[in-house]
Amino acid sequence: MKDSNINLAIVMPVYNDWFSAFQLIENIDRLLSDEPINLSIYIVDDASTEVYSKYKIPELSVVKNLTVIEATKNLGHQRAIAIGLCFIGDENFNDAVIVADSDGEDRPEDIKRLIDSYIENKNFIYVGQRVARSENTVFKIFYFFYKKLFKFLTGKVIDFGNFCLIPKPILKKLILMPELWNHTAASIVRSKAPLKRLPTKRGVRYGGKSTMNLTSLVIHGLCAISVFLDVLLVRMLIGILFIGLITALATIFILFLRVFTELSIPGWASTMIALAGIVFLQSITFLIISAFIIFSSRSSQEQFPREYYKNFIEDKINLL
Repeated sequence: MKDSNINLAIVMPVYNDWFSAFQLIENIDRLLSDEPINLSIYIVDDASTEVYSKYKIPELSVVKNLTVIEATKNLGHQRAIAIGLCFIGDENFNDAVIVADSDGEDRPEDIKRLIDSYIENKNFIYVGQRVARSENTVFKIFYFFYKKLFKFLTGKVIDFGNFCLIPKPILKKLILMPELWNHTAASIVRSKAPLKRLPTKRGVRYGGKSTMNLTSLVIHGLCAISVFLDVLLVRMLIGILFIGLITALATIFILFLRVFTELSIPGWASTMIALAGIVFLQSITFLIISAFIIFSSRSSQEQFPREYYKNFIEDKINLL
């Protein structure tokens, strides 16, 4: 790195696994020891039941500031990240922020790659695109279908997770997006900020077990899709209208056969068309009402995460 005035921050949510968090911080500090940067690390404690004070704080050289942000209650991974991003967004001395998991699966080597890419061009969000995953086969299958379903429902591609580097000017805009409270990666896609993907491999966890299971994946996926709820409703409305058109054409065809030909028509045909018509009318009514509710909410004043995130902070403790 040639720039000697880079101030970087890392935000990492933690729930109980403090051993992994401190080991990751020590490894990051060691890897970047020869780099002319100032590094601040913000650990968002998502209401852990395990206290971090029983672990020894590692000796650090590059890390100049180590802060624990204690949440008032368990908010979940995504909202813990949102709190950290809003907190850093309110600080004035950081040039960019890196979001990383605290368990070691986001490797220090890849964190350095994000930083190197940022030094070369500071106008992009750099995200870690997973080219290899370490979960079991069942999880990988469901994750594959989640990505396909996300693209089908929203028309967008989401092939990265939370691991990313966000320049401060873009972060300032991101924390004004209400969607950030639900899903970090989907909000980045929705922001339409300039984006570059860096292929990464998921590292080996330092300790503990992943809490991500099928239920968590479903919730995670629904949160991502909710960021594009208005787009989803419009696409569903178009789909329902297409089905309605097919139903109408089928009805006209059956009426034509009954009136103008001698062909026999099954007795259940008219019944099925009537049922399809009823379902069509109910579906389109529901979607239109939902769409108007979503679009009318845009005329009301939105709440931004930056405005209320402090309500979920219990305390801020500086360990360095």
